[in-house]
Amino acid sequence: MSQKKVRSTAPIYIAALVFILYGIFFPLYTMRHILIASVIALLCFCIALPFFPKKLLVIEEKPKPADTGNAELNAIIDRGNEAIAKLRELNGKIRDEYLSFEIARMEKACRSIFDTVAEKPQRVPDIRKFMNYYLPTSIKLLESYLKLSVHNTEGENVRASIDSIKDSMDMIATAFEKQADRLFADENLDITTDIEVLERVMKSEGLKE
Repeated sequence: MSQKKVRSTAPIYIAALVFILYGIFFPLYTMRHILIASVIALLCFCIALPFFPKKLLVIEEKPKPADTGNAELNAIIDRGNEAIAKLRELNGKIRDEYLSFEIARMEKACRSIFDTVAEKPQRVPDIRKFMNYYLPTSIKLLESYLKLSVHNTEGENVRASIDSIKDSMDMIATAFEKQADRLFADENLDITTDIEVLERVMKSEGLKE
């Protein structure tokens, strides 16, 4: 998403209205009155401008197709970006602070997962189940929550379903975060090994007791 400030069109409409009203009472077919009407309209435009400040417009940008040189990896990253966009869309529609927080956790974990896989294509097999089951099922649950919550039905079954979905979101977000963390297991092992080797070398050189 990108943000852009846009100016309100209201001052322009006000200036145009003033010009038209002037033409009702005075002949606009003479250059003198055209100039006078233009000056008055411009003044009204300038006066109205501070009363209509720029508005912040949020522009939803579609992610660009992945281009890694690997067709399978491109497809996975594209699906991941679509899922992230869907999570963001649902987060904007669901009016619940707790769920909003959990969905944000899920989105953050997803970004970490797909960024890691983009850098390390060899980890693709590690996220197949996440891609084919956990992620789509989680989105499906959120869609069901949204559908049920907008009905404003106080039935026992509806309420039970809503509560059940809501109660599961922390578990799901935590699972997403664990999936993201597992992708760094090899890197963590490499770092630990480097530190151990560095420590042994420093000891051998008398740089560490």
